[in-house]
Amino acid sequence: MSADLTCPGRAFWRLRTLALGWMLLACGALYAQQRATIAERTKHYSIDVEGEGAEREAQARELGAVMEQAWKGYADVLQCEPPLHQPAQFRIRVRSDRASWLSALAAVGIVPEHGLDYLYFDPQSATVYCYQQPSRWLTRRLALHGGLQQFHCKAKSKHADMVNTWFVLGLAEQLSRHRWDGKTLELAAHPLVTAIDLPWQATRLLEGDLRLETFAEAGLRRPALSWAQVTFLREAKEGRHRARFDKLALGQTGSKLSGPEFASSLGKPAQILGEMQSWLASVQEPLQLVCGEFEDLDGHTLLGRAPAHDYSFALVREACSELRARVAPDPDGAAGLLLDFIDPRHYSFATLSDRGILVQRCDGVQSTTLGEYQAMPSKDGSQRMLARRSEGRVTLFVEERETASFEVAGDRLGLAVEKGAARFFGVSWK
Repeated sequence: MSADLTCPGRAFWRLRTLALGWMLLACGALYAQQRATIAERTKHYSIDVEGEGAEREAQARELGAVMEQAWKGYADVLQCEPPLHQPAQFRIRVRSDRASWLSALAAVGIVPEHGLDYLYFDPQSATVYCYQQPSRWLTRRLALHGGLQQFHCKAKSKHADMVNTWFVLGLAEQLSRHRWDGKTLELAAHPLVTAIDLPWQATRLLEGDLRLETFAEAGLRRPALSWAQVTFLREAKEGRHRARFDKLALGQTGSKLSGPEFASSLGKPAQILGEMQSWLASVQEPLQLVCGEFEDLDGHTLLGRAPAHDYSFALVREACSELRARVAPDPDGAAGLLLDFIDPRHYSFATLSDRGILVQRCDGVQSTTLGEYQAMPSKDGSQRMLARRSEGRVTLFVEERETASFEVAGDRLGLAVEKGAARFFGVSWK
């Protein structure tokens, strides 16, 4: 059974088999010879991205810039750095798909443990192996997650046996949840929307019958809990638990406390769990990704990308009567607001493109054009769009002018990218 997409970043130790191992080694060597790779070298990192063309070249450059900024962030958190014996010493390998990832591991004698997927950190060679995900943010997150494991493992010799500990994996989960606007990296961020929504997942898991004494062990199996536990300890209650956690995670104690041992030092289980649940309610992602790709760039600007032959939708999670944003599609793109949403087959949206404003509705079988309207001239091609709901109708305003009004059946508002990519500025709702 393959692992869930929300479970990247588990470092697992090298396993060897006989027949399967030799078969994978042979296939891995052959596979590696057939794939082109783009290399990016920085002060600390050697990054190889499998593939060719402008998109992969840009991704390799981006990962180089991201990881160099991450290095500074890791050092700030851990208060130490691994020794750099030679330039570009720390290796990150991004394969194109799972088959290539498995072959790359097999080529160096690694057979992954059954059920683990997406990311492998090899402590012996200090190499991170991952493969491309459906969104750029997710692939970047894998590199950052593995990078923290790599950095922590090599920062101090006594860290070598801590790779699989709950606090290191949880710290990797926390720091890899990030924002990146193309220039500035923010680690341990609380984005408006992500592809995996760890806060929502953690909230659902904490509704079950979990005791604090077993929470850390459950977190090892559930990345959402691993993220929640460590982020709570480092952020909640004005950092009341942070000093105790950092002392453990930074290796200053010289020991590896188990989850139950650490949990018992925090206080009464019911009180701590109650505090964690309250804190989780305060850090929920306000937008819910339905399909496609949306990324929070800096806390104010969202970037949406529509996959080929599909749309990208992000819903406001709470009930609201108004949603507004300045929408800036790429020259060949089309994007705007979701005017109502029932399910992925029943919705209406208004999109802006170089052809103007187009309002469409999907009734589960086919899409219908409800109206086409001219857009006001704009220097940068962007328009301020507002959707206002009232008594079963939604009214669309563009540049503060009423453009159209329709009856709707759904009760949700959101953002939509029909084609290409678009940026959304000043997104707000009430």
